Amino acid sequence: MKNILSLLLPFAILISGCSQEELKNGKLDLQDGRIFTASFEQDQTRTYVEDGYLRWTAGDQISLFDGNTLNRQYKFDGETGDNSGTFSIVNAPYGSGNDLTANYAVYPYASSTKIAESGAMTVTLPSEQAYAENSFGPGANTMVAVTKDKADTFLKFKNVCGYLKLQLYGDEVTVKSITLTGNNNEKIAGEATITPSYSGDPTTSTAEDATGTITLNCEEGVKIGTTLETATAFWIVVPPITFDDGFKVTITDINGVAFTKSTSNIIVVERNIIKPMTAFEVEIEETESGEETIPNNQIWYTSSDGNIIAPKKTGDFGANIISNVYENGKGIITFDGDITVIGVSAFTSCAGLTSIIIPETVTIIKQAAFQQCFSLKEIKLPNSVTSIESLAFETSGLRNITIPNSVTSIGSNAFTGSALSSIYIPASVTSIELSAF
Repeated sequence: MKNILSLLLPFAILISGCSQEELKNGKLDLQDGRIFTASFEQDQTRTYVEDGYLRWTAGDQISLFDGNTLNRQYKFDGETGDNSGTFSIVNAPYGSGNDLTANYAVYPYASSTKIAESGAMTVTLPSEQAYAENSFGPGANTMVAVTKDKADTFLKFKNVCGYLKLQLYGDEVTVKSITLTGNNNEKIAGEATITPSYSGDPTTSTAEDATGTITLNCEEGVKIGTTLETATAFWIVVPPITFDDGFKVTITDINGVAFTKSTSNIIVVERNIIKPMTAFEVEIEETESGEETIPNNQIWYTSSDGNIIAPKKTGDFGANIISNVYENGKGIITFDGDITVIGVSAFTSCAGLTSIIIPETVTIIKQAAFQQCFSLKEIKLPNSVTSIESLAFETSGLRNITIPNSVTSIGSNAFTGSALSSIYIPASVTSIELSAF
């Protein structure tokens, strides 16, 4: 006999500015024959939105904790765009699990989702989200439900997060991705503890090692409107949080050129509330040299053999590495926040490193950062760098370098043994220590 969850979810959705409508209930038919009734607290609760109504995506999955701590996996049987249908069981772990005092459910399903006997759930809030027109992508909107007790079969799903609604316009701009980062590196994705409440709101707290960045991926690109009146909306799902000093968004176009916009205002994201931001213009430009603008949370490089260059030390960049890829002749190291420093011995003895570009947020090149990078021929230092410490480029392959006007000091042996044949030192430099060259 087929184990199914039957779910009927037709209800109208009001996007903004209107009173909320009462939602209709659906039914969940569990493997033991009990009927669970499901409802949603507000118009925003959904996997995604189309034409103002709830729609499911083919393959949507949920976790169900049916009175115990076993994570049962169920999959939607219908097609993308359906607003009702059945769920079939995909996986039911062996064993009985520890008893719970109620029944719990989570969307979306993840094998890593766990629940304690207290009802506190360990869930991963996505740091990578997919673009969806006038909504958020499938899997981005975490929802939880809990019944009054084990005998109760009424599951009321509640949203865990809130929603930032960015509105962008620009001249011939096609957006590839948008990266959101709090100016205080607030934790906005990754592991979180969520505690549902039968009569109140769920509470959420992020783990200490959670990430401070959410990236909205637009796959082949989204061409935005050209005027304020035709601005294109981009939704990012964010846990309840206060950005005390605002946040920044980095918009990258399909050519890899980036544009950063930031605000220093206090921004409060509330659970289950859409936070629309004032529309702004995206101005994508090439630099005078024709080079692309690097995002503040990335380092670009090339290698002699086309392989990934892994930093020797990863803990001293001012942010944490979340990816390192080498594609189309360029390596990209991406961090979960702005890079503020190239740390001590960060790339020491990376013999295959041939060139590197660092962003405008870096202020210090620390001791021995590129020491013994024998193949390093080119580096672009931004105008934010104020100090180049001792041994920074000792015995590197650098042949020429332009010290930016922001630099005030160059440490001892900074360029000793390098291949320099020319160098520009600006008037801003007031200290050059022993044997710098």
